[in-house]
Amino acid sequence: MKLAALGIAALALGGCGAQGTWMPLELGHTATYQVRTGFVSYVEPIRVAHVLSVAGVRGAELNGPMGPTRLAWKGGELVAASMANAHVDPPIPLLTPDDLALTRQWKGTLTFAGVRENATAVLAQRRAGLVLGGRNYRTVRATLTLDTPARQVQLVSDYAQGIGLVRQEQRTNGRFDLALELLAGSSREL
Repeated sequence: MKLAALGIAALALGGCGAQGTWMPLELGHTATYQVRTGFVSYVEPIRVAHVLSVAGVRGAELNGPMGPTRLAWKGGELVAASMANAHVDPPIPLLTPDDLALTRQWKGTLTFAGVRENATAVLAQRRAGLVLGGRNYRTVRATLTLDTPARQVQLVSDYAQGIGLVRQEQRTNGRFDLALELLAGSSREL
């Protein structure tokens, strides 16, 4: 089940203060990722294509070949209403950079492939270091664990301030689904 792919899959609009620098969503912002799914690897550009309402605030729709993702900064949290090929209600938290000690609980519904399920999730975060393409990144590693009656999806995302999402890995029921890694120099630093 490829839910997030930029839960992205996880890119915020101006006016979001310091939080927005952890995931810039300004219109036109583009980042390019190396996507790995099992034995297949390809390059995918993700672009902030539209400004729209997400969770009752100004948000953005990110477009890429895997489908649209709708994100916003709300109350210091990066939230998602949809992720590539899944919708959640209410929007689910992906990152709370100002309070890393916070473990965030979520309860709602997940709609995937036309099937709606009750779901719960837990978001845990910590500081981390990451080397990609020979470059060192200081990140916040956000681990979102989403449970439904049929599956458990774990989304581990690394966000670098001033850049956004630099790495993301998704597993369903413990099995690898996909990973995204930012290609060096593809995201404009703020």
